[in-house]
Amino acid sequence: MRMTAVHAQTEQMRQDRSARCAEKHRLRSRTVPLRGLIRPVPAPCAFAGATRGAESLSRGRIQGIQALERFSTWGMSVCEDHMKTGSELPSTPVQQLVNGEVREIDLAARSAGRTMVLVSVPGAFTPTCSDQHVPGFIREAQAFRDAGADEIVILAASDFFVVKAWSDQLKPPETVQFMADGSQKFARAAGQILDLTDLGLGLRSQRSAAVIRDGKVAWSAIEPDATAVTITSSEVVLSQLQRK
Repeated sequence: MRMTAVHAQTEQMRQDRSARCAEKHRLRSRTVPLRGLIRPVPAPCAFAGATRGAESLSRGRIQGIQALERFSTWGMSVCEDHMKTGSELPSTPVQQLVNGEVREIDLAARSAGRTMVLVSVPGAFTPTCSDQHVPGFIREAQAFRDAGADEIVILAASDFFVVKAWSDQLKPPETVQFMADGSQKFARAAGQILDLTDLGLGLRSQRSAAVIRDGKVAWSAIEPDATAVTITSSEVVLSQLQRK
């Protein structure tokens, strides 16, 4: 009887191991394959890191996210674009961290009687945003000013702590302001939500640019591929500003 009990216990353990292996294989089959290495993204603690200098932030920023090349495959718009020429800019507030205080900013009211260039990006510290898209607007800030732009707003679908750290690292001039749309409320009101849930990035904003005059859209464009900078580059936007 004792041997029978031992055999029964051994068989039960074997069955338990088989069940665990089967469950592990099932979970693996549901995993979305990602190419390349994804390094940690600076979270709210990145703002504290900013005080230790740009070098420490550089070590924490995203590098080599080849998986984001699949934006055009995995990312999809979940609502209709409302930023059409002649339409009013949404009054949904965005946020900006200034001297430790979170300010709620109505971009529609802020652009009243002024000319604003609005550049929306999927997230702070991402390679395309940091290396290809935003630097052109910082570099050409004076040219935009000369062409009639009172302000350039870089709106990132990240929380205001991270956006503040990003701004501190890039060191823009006063005419280039970084703001946050962490809950994507503005992006949703503008009809520019990008669904990257399958990549583990949740809901983001489309990569877009617009020229705003007196609270209304004078020109706008959305990148068909969020990993590329073509029709929303600083050169293209500046040329559109000079035409309008």
